[in-house]
Amino acid sequence: MNKTPPEMIMARIIGAAFGLAFGGIGLTILVNMWFMPFGGFGSPPLFFRVFASFIAIPFVAIGAGAVYAAFTGKPMSSVSHVRHRQSESLERAGNLQTVCPACGAPIGSAEISPSGDVKCLHCKNWFNVQNRPA
Repeated sequence: MNKTPPEMIMARIIGAAFGLAFGGIGLTILVNMWFMPFGGFGSPPLFFRVFASFIAIPFVAIGAGAVYAAFTGKPMSSVSHVRHRQSESLERAGNLQTVCPACGAPIGSAEISPSGDVKCLHCKNWFNVQNRPA
């Protein structure tokens, strides 16, 4: 059986609390805007109701996503997993090294000499992308 570390449990609790707060703020705004009678004293005009709804809906969505992530343990998006996979695939493309061995930055649009030498745009370190000594 796999036990969850206490740090992870606390992070999930805090995520759920923030999700409930964000979702609660959004729902409160939506309910107050749309269940107030139209044309009554102090009731907001239609423009303000629609404008407030456009602001409140992302609050509800972010809150629901945070609560979902807290209860399931899954991230709200798979962007972090995609970036991790991309960085792994960038490390080596065939026999060519595509990240700086000193700082780990991708070589990007750096110019590569015919012998394979390249200067890292981030840390200015020289290295050979073909993993051969210079």
